[in-house]
Amino acid sequence: MIAFVKNNIKLCLVLLVLTGLVYYFFTRDITIGVKDTSNPHYVNNLYLSNDQAYKNLDEDTQYLYDVILKALKRKESKVVMSSDEFDCSEYESCSALLQELYDSIAIDQPALTNFSSFSAYSNGNEVTIKLRTATPLKFVSEIGMLRIERIIDEIKRKTKNMTDAEKVLYVYEWMGDYATYDRMFTFASRNQSIYSVFLQHNAVCAGFSKTATVIFQNIGIEAYSVTGFMDASDGIGHMWNIIKLDDKYYFFDSTWSASRNNKSAEDYYFGLIPIEMNGYVMDHPDWYPPVSFDPLPGVLN
Repeated sequence: MIAFVKNNIKLCLVLLVLTGLVYYFFTRDITIGVKDTSNPHYVNNLYLSNDQAYKNLDEDTQYLYDVILKALKRKESKVVMSSDEFDCSEYESCSALLQELYDSIAIDQPALTNFSSFSAYSNGNEVTIKLRTATPLKFVSEIGMLRIERIIDEIKRKTKNMTDAEKVLYVYEWMGDYATYDRMFTFASRNQSIYSVFLQHNAVCAGFSKTATVIFQNIGIEAYSVTGFMDASDGIGHMWNIIKLDDKYYFFDSTWSASRNNKSAEDYYFGLIPIEMNGYVMDHPDWYPPVSFDPLPGVLN
């Protein structure tokens, strides 16, 4: 009996692998072409960073960025370096450095499906940076990537003949239809990435912002993720987007649609009305082009 069960488990595993291979080679779409793999910051085919944040970092911080990014690309769970490498002696300066590193990697690399956040601790001689992920299993992450590619392929097909303004509205409403705001585990690691949106349909602002950035690049809209505050007085961090439309840059915040999920709600479209986001405060305004608070041309009118 035990042998029968073991053999059937093996058979199921073989069938699962074969199904995956058939899915990969015969059914998935390939419209997402290979990006510039020679770029040292290449992560995957979903998105190619232009180093928007990285190029604004000093040389020492760029070194730490590269070390952490390499570990994330290898799907490692932590980075250990000497205190000399992570040259930081006071709590406030160390905290600010960690925040700048998180912000820059989150902004530059939204397609890192296995990156949610990180924390650090020191024993005096070494600094350990613990990398938190949406899913700890490499196999699950890689299978998830195939599914994400198919979803983006579908979005590319549906928006192919749209104007840029129509694409912006489509992505905003798609987010509200496809995912919901995670009100139960708002600060959990599992809801901070594009994996959370595309595969779990449940995320918070970081997941929505990164997802929008990835989608926009694949459908021909220039866009960036932004960290900061909706209201600086409450001290609660937020993440949204800057998009380019008709040669101007505007705020775009799909957290509004994903948290409402109801187009008839009075504030559902606030994330497409720049004046409603006039009070937003960016962490790193010098990393971005200046934004306009005029109405988005052609989007809601």
